[in-house]
Amino acid sequence: MLDESFEYGKDTLTKKMTLIGQKKIVYDGIYCENSFYLLSKQNILREKIYIACTNKKFEWVIMFLIITSSLKLVIDSYIIDSGEQNLLILSSRIDYFFTAAFALESLLKSIAFGFAFDKGSYLRETWSQLDFFIVVMSLIDASFDSVKLPVIKVLRLLRTLRPLRFISHNSGMKTIVMALV
Repeated sequence: MLDESFEYGKDTLTKKMTLIGQKKIVYDGIYCENSFYLLSKQNILREKIYIACTNKKFEWVIMFLIITSSLKLVIDSYIIDSGEQNLLILSSRIDYFFTAAFALESLLKSIAFGFAFDKGSYLRETWSQLDFFIVVMSLIDASFDSVKLPVIKVLRLLRTLRPLRFISHNSGMKTIVMALV
């Protein structure tokens, strides 16, 4: 039935080898087989999230959010001094947006890389631990926004750590900080 031999021509073979060589290596350096014990490396959702998280455009969006969040913190000092109620409400809603955006980034990276246990996981890097700490403190602050306890005011002060996230997303800044340390 299959007595005819099937051979690729030189052009077809070269084209196939080029396509194989161009295929991006997914999960390079990631040893977590099942993210959150649910999503394996073969899961299409996890693969898409990994590709998105390792994309330069994703990093640029996060950098933009960090910079605008830092600028918002500077503007907040003027808003608080003015006492304008509408501006305070707007500032609070913008804080919720940034908190949600950074929490989503942490969640996506945890899904893509794995959370903490395996080599290459999200929390295995010190800078990611700092990012995660800032995000968790922001979430706690946002959830207790209406509470007027002094302890919660300390959490609000931790928002000022958000600009440190710029360092964790900029490899040149990481090198400078590590050299200073």
